Amino acid sequence: MDIIWTENQPPKCVHPLTSPEQIDGLVVPHPSGGLNAKRIEWYHAMVDANQNIEVTLNGHPLEVTVTLSQPGRSYPLGIRSCRSEPLSLDGHGT
Repeated sequence: MDIIWTENQPPKCVHPLTSPEQIDGLVVPHPSGGLNAKRIEWYHAMVDANQNIEVTLNGHPLEVTVTLSQPGRSYPLGIRSCRSEPLSLDGHGT
């Protein structure tokens, strides 16, 4: 699957299917590959960065929690990445 990277828009997948019959030939992506691998890499980098920062609001410390989730999504990111709609890498999956 090709991804179009634009300067001012989120990346967009070029859909690999041209006919419904081709769906049987699709392979489910490995969880540690593709865009999911980028999300996992980002998560680990943010967890590491979170160890060295202190956030305060009006002098009161705030807890920073780093999570890896797909709010409002009931399907894996691998399925989402097969769609022809733009895909954001901002961690929200929108």
